[in-house]
Amino acid sequence: AWFVGWNATEAFFTLYAREELGIAVGSGTQMLTAFAAMLILFAIPSGLLATRFGRKPIIIIGLLGMTAGVALAFLAREQTTLLILLAAMGSFWALININSLPMVYDLAKSGSIGAYTGLYYFAASAAAITGPIVAGALVDLTSYRSIWPFTAVFLLLAVVLMSRVRVQKAE
Repeated sequence: AWFVGWNATEAFFTLYAREELGIAVGSGTQMLTAFAAMLILFAIPSGLLATRFGRKPIIIIGLLGMTAGVALAFLAREQTTLLILLAAMGSFWALININSLPMVYDLAKSGSIGAYTGLYYFAASAAAITGPIVAGALVDLTSYRSIWPFTAVFLLLAVVLMSRVRVQKAE
């Protein structure tokens, strides 16, 4: 669910920046580097936090932080504000993205890790395809601003789904 939402935002962000905020497409693309840079900077701290507090709670914190970020981005009308929000969202995305596959490994039996990895990447790839398609239909009906609530809905759905995960180390 989180990949459906964020992949849609990434796919439409530069068009959103141009059409809704009057930002050049190239500048919009450069703004996304703040997100990526913070993801990289927070990769190791994210893993350390999950080791100390558990992957599930750290992922949920990341999802809630991302949800708050996209809600605020929906309201943002100024380039610098949006840039700061993207940077903050990148740090929250690290909490999600860095810990999700290791959590799959934690939950898989040792003989099933390959199958679980395949399922993880199947789901992520399917989300990368479906998120932008579904969001694109919504954009066609409304405007590029709809990417933010679309993403928020899928991030909140991810919170619900993640809260239902029973954490117990597989053998």
